[in-house]
Amino acid sequence: MTKSHIFISLILAGLLLVLPGCIGSGVEGGPYSFITADPTVINSGETSTITAFVMTTAGTPMPDGTIVHFEATVDGIILTKEAAKTVGGRAAFDLTVTLLAGAPRIVEVIITATVADVTLSTTLSVIAVPSIVPDTQTITNPAGGETAVYTILGGTAPYTAFSGNPSLVQVRADREVIGGRSTGTLTATVVGIPVEDTTVTITILDADEVTVDTYLTLDVP
Repeated sequence: MTKSHIFISLILAGLLLVLPGCIGSGVEGGPYSFITADPTVINSGETSTITAFVMTTAGTPMPDGTIVHFEATVDGIILTKEAAKTVGGRAAFDLTVTLLAGAPRIVEVIITATVADVTLSTTLSVIAVPSIVPDTQTITNPAGGETAVYTILGGTAPYTAFSGNPSLVQVRADREVIGGRSTGTLTATVVGIPVEDTTVTITILDADEVTVDTYLTLDVP
């Protein structure tokens, strides 16, 4: 099984695509063939397994090694292409989709599987939940005023930041546009020094009231 990880922004020309796979000849499918996405709805950054079941007109599996060509599109724009060989009439690949900040709340990805002149199709819904990169940071021997900066991806701006311990760490979420693409920056500032190692939970709330957590550890020598 092959894997594909694609990133979608509101500006489709800015897509980062990974296009592994190979191209080969196909064999005609039959009326018993179909394609599935499992699951059919994922959050941004998650993975769905795309499987084509390719049968003959007699309802028997296509010969092993039959090449199935997959294609994933949004609004008619090709995001990625894959090719997989059948085993027992089944060909599959894993598709991971990460929506960048500024993407619509729900993105519908149309996935097709083609064998010769037979094309099957299904839809994968991707929900733009926010994510934070990195998911944790550490400041060793912290001093007042030191900062840790994170990047907010996906979700719906504007973002609101909350500190789990505002007496130690205060936080701010800003929205900016880089290269025509909207993104978010989370800044955590040390305002107090703990007496022992302490991990502070930082929560981001997007405009759709979806939350995601990241962490800042204050490492006290």
